[in-house]
Amino acid sequence: EGNLKRLQHCNFRPKEGGESAGGGRKPLTMTTPWSVCTRTPWKNYSCSVENMKLSDDVDLERIAKDTHGYVGADLAALCTEAALQCIREKMDVIDLEDETIDAEILNSMAVTNEHFQTALGSSNPSALRETALIVSPTRELAGQTEKVILAIGDFINVKAHACIGGKSIGEDIRKLEYGVHVVSGTPGRVFDMIKRRTLRTRAIKLLVLDESDEMLSRGFKDQIYDVYRYLPPELQVVLIFATLPHEILEMTNKFMTDPVRILVKRDELTLEGIKQFFVAVEREEWKFDTLCDLYDTLTITQAVIFCNTKRK
Repeated sequence: EGNLKRLQHCNFRPKEGGESAGGGRKPLTMTTPWSVCTRTPWKNYSCSVENMKLSDDVDLERIAKDTHGYVGADLAALCTEAALQCIREKMDVIDLEDETIDAEILNSMAVTNEHFQTALGSSNPSALRETALIVSPTRELAGQTEKVILAIGDFINVKAHACIGGKSIGEDIRKLEYGVHVVSGTPGRVFDMIKRRTLRTRAIKLLVLDESDEMLSRGFKDQIYDVYRYLPPELQVVLIFATLPHEILEMTNKFMTDPVRILVKRDELTLEGIKQFFVAVEREEWKFDTLCDLYDTLTITQAVIFCNTKRK
């Protein structure tokens, strides 16, 4: 509701006294790229949106919902960018040497819903900063965490990104520069993004170390400590683990103050009705043929096969 009122205040339709969106008579600055204006590449131009208007297809209520978490300055910047999207489309008919825009061209300009959606896609509002960092031991787990967060936050406009090895560093940089709420990643790539100053840690309020015992067993201890050193001191930390080795207790003492321990009662597993056996395979390359022999011999309706490498 607050965003809707701000957007209505930022309406592009002229108000009494000549006031308008984007700060009234205050000019807006745009940069025309080389592809738009080859005569004066990358030259700055100023223009006023004083007489620009909104198209009938603009749904301010929907935009207000899409801008959950934006502050007033962010909404003003969004309106400015939407107006510039409209102006850029008319660059081929605007005389850049003239001090004013022709009235006929100006009257044909209307900021549409598409302009707003394009502006939303490239916006990086103040509130859209990394507020939660989730570190996982494997790429697969980090990617799965990202998908779950996106699914849960789909209707409240929560943005997440997974920083993992095997993916383009350029894509990570682009996503983080646009802004996300939650970053999920592996220790190495997360620390790399922090060192590049692409992952901004100042606004992070929550650190989750998922399967922290597994990360320690994989030798990620130093990288975890390196990441932690860049985080704010008032950080909330969550450690999730299945076992309780000495290293976890040590990490708890270093990262936490008076932590709350939530211990889940171990379920007693029963093997009633389950037959177990193993086959001694002397050579690695014989394993697949042995598996095929088992399928030919046994009646198997469903099965889960565990492998220790992706190639297998």
